[in-house]
Amino acid sequence: MSSIEVVSETASARVSVPVVSREKIWEGAVVELRVPADARKGIYKDEQTEVHYLMFDRNVRGGSVHCFLHGNLECRGEKITAEVIVMRKTLADGRQYLYLELTIVPRSTKLTHRLSVLPDGPEPWAGYETQFVTPAPLQGIVILTRPDALVVAHGNDAAVHIVAPAVAKVATKNGTGDSQLDRLLGAGWQIERKEGSAVFLTKMRDGKLRRMTHHCPKKLR
Repeated sequence: MSSIEVVSETASARVSVPVVSREKIWEGAVVELRVPADARKGIYKDEQTEVHYLMFDRNVRGGSVHCFLHGNLECRGEKITAEVIVMRKTLADGRQYLYLELTIVPRSTKLTHRLSVLPDGPEPWAGYETQFVTPAPLQGIVILTRPDALVVAHGNDAAVHIVAPAVAKVATKNGTGDSQLDRLLGAGWQIERKEGSAVFLTKMRDGKLRRMTHHCPKKLR
């Protein structure tokens, strides 16, 4: 990335803050995820490099974790397999943020992890070895578990199983089995949690966290 924050094709005008450092803090995962249909195309340049990418967000409290996807840029709304690198950047004003660099690999590549980006914190979760807490003021956590693992909610809802926003568990090869829910996921909504027939969804839009509750059809309950 360049030394200045990149503005995507749909970002509103704002003063850019210089990035003073970028640090790779973890790599080694191959995951499956669905690219939001509203992922934004972007580009960064320096004197020798011009790189095109898709950018989308995973919501946390107070903001989001940015995801930069490299490879096929015509994959919006599709499920992909990608290698994951967890990065941390430091801005000139001292703020730090986590972000994810994703590179598309062949669909036949064996999955090694399941990726979850969830609103929580500020402390790590017990029982998950590979996890990264977002620096303050954001409150969120990036968790990488084995591909078949469940991520369990903390706090007052300890019995609720969270379906990771980045890799919503599917009932069939082509989706969840719920066509309306598939459309919502394809439009960038993320599953926060499931309680009985209710699916609680979130989406970051215009800098604000939107919420929606979807009720599964009776035949899928």
